Parts: sequence; C-alpha cells; structure tokens
Amino acid sequence: CPDWSHGPGRPSPRGPMLRRSALALLSAVLPLTTLTVAPTAAADSTIDVGLEGFRDIVVAQSHDRVFISQGTDEVVVTDLAGTRTDVLQGLTGAWGMTLAEDEGTLFVAMHGGEAIGVVDTETLAVGTIGTGAGTCPMHLATTAQMVWFADSCDTGTVREGTIGALDPVEGTVHPDLAEVYAKAIAASPARPGELFVGTRTSLLSLTALGGESPSLTQRLEHSVHGGTVDVAVTPDGSQVVTNGGSGRALALATGDFTPAASYAFSRGTSVNSLATRADGMLAFGTHAGGVYVVPPGGEEPMRFYDFSRAPSYSVAFGATSMYVVAGHDPELHVITPRRASKLTVKRTQRKVDHGAEATVRVRLDGGETSREVQVYAQPAGEPAVLVATGEVPVDGWFVARHRITRTTTFLATYAGDDSYDTATGKTHPVGARADLRTKMLRPSGMAGRQHLYRVNKRAVLRATLLPRGLDRCIVL
Repeated sequence: CPDWSHGPGRPSPRGPMLRRSALALLSAVLPLTTLTVAPTAAADSTIDVGLEGFRDIVVAQSHDRVFISQGTDEVVVTDLAGTRTDVLQGLTGAWGMTLAEDEGTLFVAMHGGEAIGVVDTETLAVGTIGTGAGTCPMHLATTAQMVWFADSCDTGTVREGTIGALDPVEGTVHPDLAEVYAKAIAASPARPGELFVGTRTSLLSLTALGGESPSLTQRLEHSVHGGTVDVAVTPDGSQVVTNGGSGRALALATGDFTPAASYAFSRGTSVNSLATRADGMLAFGTHAGGVYVVPPGGEEPMRFYDFSRAPSYSVAFGATSMYVVAGHDPELHVITPRRASKLTVKRTQRKVDHGAEATVRVRLDGGETSREVQVYAQPAGEPAVLVATGEVPVDGWFVARHRITRTTTFLATYAGDDSYDTATGKTHPVGARADLRTKMLRPSGMAGRQHLYRVNKRAVLRATLLPRGLDRCIVL
C-alpha cells in the first residue's frame, strides 16, 4: 500500500508506513458443529436382486414379502426393504401374479406350464393347478371367489385369447368364458363381482359370477387410443385408471365409465404400468424410463423418479413404499414417495458492522409431522457451523441471528418427514464492514485530547483493521 501522505499520486519515500494488525474476535455465539444434512427418513434404494427378466411384481405387505416373476421357472422373493430372501422354483414361464384378498396365497400364471401356481405367502410352499392342454395363462385377477386368468398362446401380430376361471378351493378350472385377448386385467374388493379388462382397442367392464358355473358378461366399454396397456382400480372402487394415449392417462367412473380425471405427462411419454396405494396415491411407469407419482385426489404429478431413460417395467405399492423394476438389466428400486418441500432463506441486511448480529429468516413450504430446520453460518474461507435449530411456524418465518466478522453465507436444511422430502436453501452473502481503530503512541505530552510531539521527532500511529485478512490499504 503506497504512502499518500504528500497527497494522492505523490508518494513520499520518507513518509511513515502503516502496519496492519488484526485482533482475534470470537464470531460464534452458539455451539459449533460440522455441517451435515440429515438423510431422508426412508432413503431410496436400488438393489440388484439377480433378475434374468421381468413379468410382474406383487407386494404382500402383511407377510413382509415382495414377489417378482421373470418369465422363467423362478420367482424371486425379497423382503419389504428389497433384500433378496428366497427363490420359488418350478413355476414354468412365471408371468402375471395376484394375491388372495387376505394376502395368504399368491397365484402365479405359468405361461409355459399350462397351470396356475399356488404359493403360501407365509411358508412359501408351492403347488400348481393345471389349466388344461393348450392353455398359456398370462394375467391374473381375483374376484367373486375365483381366480380369473387371461390366456393366450399366440405369438403372431394379431393375437387371439380367452379368459377363464379357477376355483381355488375346489381346484376346478373353467376355460374360455370370454373370447378376448386381454393385455391386462384387474379387480378390486371395493367392486366385488367385476372384472376390468384391457384390450388392444378398449377398456371393458365385465360382470363376473363365481360358483359352479362361473360366467363373464360385458357391462361397459370405453375406447382407448392405442389400446390398453395396464389397468388399476382406486382403493375405494370409484374409479378405474388406464393409459390414454401418448403422454396421457385417464380415470373413468366405474359406475358408467364417464371421465373422472385426466393425467398429462411429458410429450411423447407412454404409460406402461399403473399402481394405486391404499390412500389413493397413483404411480405411472413409463417407457421413457421414469415413474410419475400423483398425490391422492390430485391430477398433477408431485414427483418424477428418473431411471436414466431405461424402461420402467412395472410399479407396485406396499403400505407406504413404492417398488419399481427398471433398467435394461432389471433392478429393484424401493422408494417412499414424498412431496417436494422448499426452503426460502433470506438475509435482512446486505452488510452489518464487524462483530454485529446478522439476521436470517427461514420459510418452509411443506412439512406435516416435522417442520424443524437447522441454520448454518459459513464465513468466507471457513467451514459452516450450526448456529440455530427450530420449528418454522406454519405460514410464518423462523428467525436466527448470528454475529459475523467477515463475509458470511447462511444455509438452512430441512430433513423431511413421512410426507415431505428434504430441502436446502441459502442466502446471498452478508458482508461485514471493516472496523478501523487508531491510536497515537508515545507522545511527548497531551494538551486536552491532543497528542504533542517534539519538532523533528517521528509521530507514531497504530492502526488496527478488523477483520483479520482484509486486503485493503489504509489511507491517511
């Protein structure tokens, strides 16, 4: 820093050089800790469970089991966390699956075995019931005390098929009750005696009667652009959901098939799988490699889970978690869907005096069971430290204050809860004004507040500039 004692632009070789010094000052008034962001309560996980292919996935929540068929002779079994625990064997060409209403029995369509597998979900004991020569069961659904199976052995462009029924108590099979090639079938305890069938051109509602002489009678039909790929019934039975062409899905009132809701996704996105949760949450798997999640009663997606453009083959729900099989080499993804949350973090001043308090306000959009946030201060060139923790009032602000001695950025974190995801936010930097303190040293005497020095003797001025490390000149 040049000496301007003889005026700007005229440095003096003999003028006094002023030395800068710094005084240490404690900057934190609250306990210090390392910056850490708490993980989501139920973290997403991706597990390689050794799949050789994929056909269907079913969750038996009450038995802590997830079943995944592959089109082979084996069905992979995992626990609800996605850890592989068992393999069911002898289920030739295992395809579609469905559970009994009490989840005590799993039924498996054996597309290559002319049979339906019957699995005890507690002991994992496996049995089979033949469906007759020349049958190739593909999709299953249970209603009216019967297991209904969509059957087709065709592999050509124009496929033919039928729907038959199995009495799981008597072990009797009733094939060819309806001549229709079904791409998907679904039923719900909330709509007893009704079978929903997706075809190449439409969605059908069939009245299903069980007993010794089961039957299927068409009740309703709704045309579906591009054909039905999958079908799901809402838990209350009021709506049936299916794909609705490129980038769309739709819900129809089960009573008369009038439109009840419409769901729009990215242009060109094709829905290839559907699932509903007990609370009404919907999930839509897509060919583009992602799953859209729609909250109960809503139509706009609240979340999109991206699987890097690898196909998401199917999606299923447990009580809270969502299970997705996706990838060119299929893997199991376990997700607890949460709404997005947002933190707004604002400073109240651009600058404060050195050592003064800076005030920060935090607002949280989201949070139901927890609204606690943590606020950190990060001085320039230093690690962040925790300065405050507290609950954000609903429709209000959490306020934190912290003394700063240099430019500081404030950060806030929200750990999420069962319904809302984690969030972070930060302020623009808050500056600290320099504190310049001066003192005349070793005068010959004093005249009031004036320091006196003898003629031709050097006057000494000590200047202290805070905070430490400021790269600035002091000009007298």
